[in-house]
Amino acid sequence: MPGEFDFIQWLRAQERASDFVLVPAGDDMAALRWPENDLLLVGVDQVLDGVHFDSSLHSPREIGAKVMNRNLSDCAAMACLPAAAVVSAALPKGTTLEYAKELYLGMKAAGDAFACSIVGGDTGSWAGKLAMSLTVLGRSAGIKPVTRNGASPNQRIFVTGALGGSIRGRHMTFVAARQ
Repeated sequence: MPGEFDFIQWLRAQERASDFVLVPAGDDMAALRWPENDLLLVGVDQVLDGVHFDSSLHSPREIGAKVMNRNLSDCAAMACLPAAAVVSAALPKGTTLEYAKELYLGMKAAGDAFACSIVGGDTGSWAGKLAMSLTVLGRSAGIKPVTRNGASPNQRIFVTGALGGSIRGRHMTFVAARQ
């Protein structure tokens, strides 16, 4: 991708330090202030062109939103609050800087709706299709995490959307208004 250092500089300008994020994206590592007596929950999901989305049909903002929304959905399932995320993107050779920015803006818009900042990550280019992985850090905020093995007989399971159909666009919609 041409202008990798320009992209990194642009990324640094998108996120700011806060009471929670002491060192935002742009350094070797981010620094987060973690609340005392709070649990750290960690999850990771990847999205792959041709499996979870089709880059010839879906916009980069939709793809970016999807990678964040998959992780935000996991936070909801575990009853935790998303706190921060790191993302890794393997961009196809020839990807433009504008395309990479749009991917990021899709992730940022989805994360901003839940105060989940992108605090770091990595980009690279290769001869393959677009592949992205996002790791979300969640906090329990005093609530015991809801786990899959915690269900008991006669309890109900609720689903907030259709199951399956990832390549058809599941998780691609923005929760917040499009920018």
